[in-house]
Amino acid sequence: MSDFQNFIDGVYKDSQDLLSKFIKGNTAQYKQMAKDLFDYNNSDLQEWTKQLANNEMSIDEFKMLIKGNESLVKMDIITAKGLAKIEADKLQSALASLIVDNARKFFL
Repeated sequence: MSDFQNFIDGVYKDSQDLLSKFIKGNTAQYKQMAKDLFDYNNSDLQEWTKQLANNEMSIDEFKMLIKGNESLVKMDIITAKGLAKIEADKLQSALASLIVDNARKFFL
């Protein structure tokens, strides 16, 4: 299994736990939301993790790109679950941090 796939698997698993703290539901709902929430095939994400692994980008640069890429985390799914804007913003920030933490673990 590639480092990128391990990274994606880690993000998927950790996001389920995070979602359970923000949204009422059951495990099956969290698994489906975690699948739907991210654009796992995002070519930018693949390129950025490759650059991170090759020391062509710092973790701070990666973090900035993740936080600035609104298309990576599909906010429409979050808001469709009825979260208030402020809670959705907190969740989006937490998800961005989760992605960065997993990237640090798998690529640095």
